[in-house]
Amino acid sequence: MFPVPLATSSEEIPVSVFWEVVLLYHNRPYLVNKLVTANTKISLYKIDCKGSFGHISELFKLSSILYERRKLKELSKESLNDDFIKSFVECYDKNFKLDKINEETFLDSFSGVYISVQVLISRRSTDHRVLELAIFDKDTNSAIFLTA
Repeated sequence: MFPVPLATSSEEIPVSVFWEVVLLYHNRPYLVNKLVTANTKISLYKIDCKGSFGHISELFKLSSILYERRKLKELSKESLNDDFIKSFVECYDKNFKLDKINEETFLDSFSGVYISVQVLISRRSTDHRVLELAIFDKDTNSAIFLTA
């Protein structure tokens, strides 16, 4: 069981339910954020690296995401490929593994670090797109969402 801080109670839910809910809101960001009208799911990766850094989220700082984002001409499936994620990790760990997986594999696993890349489309302007990187750490049961 995993304690989930709720505003109304201190109810505990199974870890599997927690990850299902996190994935639900990640796949449908317009349920939580009214400024988002749609999202384009790019890919979900399992990342395995043993670099000299503390946690994988330390590599994905806002400044580095903005830097890599500015180098792209557009936010599309072609530009946000495996090389985009590799650009963050390769300089710290040359032997890391990056495997593209599906959501069923993500939900069935009990450990590991996963990175999801998607593009959010703004309600105000369909031309305005935002890059979202989500880091799901099943070892510590944490999720970090970064947008640029």
